[in-house]
Order: sequence, then structure tokens, then C-alpha cells
Amino acid sequence: MEPSISLAEDGFYLYPGEIKRQQSDKEKIESFEGTKLYFLNSEGESFRPGDKLVQKDLANTLKIISENGKKDFMKEKSQKNS
Repeated sequence: MEPSISLAEDGFYLYPGEIKRQQSDKEKIESFEGTKLYFLNSEGESFRPGDKLVQKDLANTLKIISENGKKDFMKEKSQKNS
């Protein structure tokens, strides 16, 4: 799982094809607050080719799963929702 954690934590540069997919779904992305945080830039616009996407929350989630397994992840998630 380490490669996925590193990509999420350190980020990766977006290619034109990914940007095109995100732009085609911009209306859907905008309809969910959580999704907007991750898939739109700080100005609320789609990313551009060459922009770096960093997902610290995803990295932390993957670390929890990697270190403690699925059971602990679900337990922590349910505690946050209580």
C-alpha cells in the first residue's frame, strides 16, 4: 500500500486526460462539498494539466488501514460519525 500512500501524501501531476474527465463531471463534483475540496482548486475551478494533486486525508486513511487493518478503520470511522 506504500506506493498509494506516497502518491496521496506527496501528490502527483495531473495529465490532460484526467483534467478532461474532471471537467466533464464538474457539475457533479460541485454538488458535493467534500468532493469539491478534493477535485477543484482553491478558486473553485477544475485543475489544469500539470497541476499537482495532493490528498493528505487519503494518505492518512490509507495509513490507518495499512497499519491497523480494515476493522480498526471502520471502528474509527464510526466513532467520528457518532
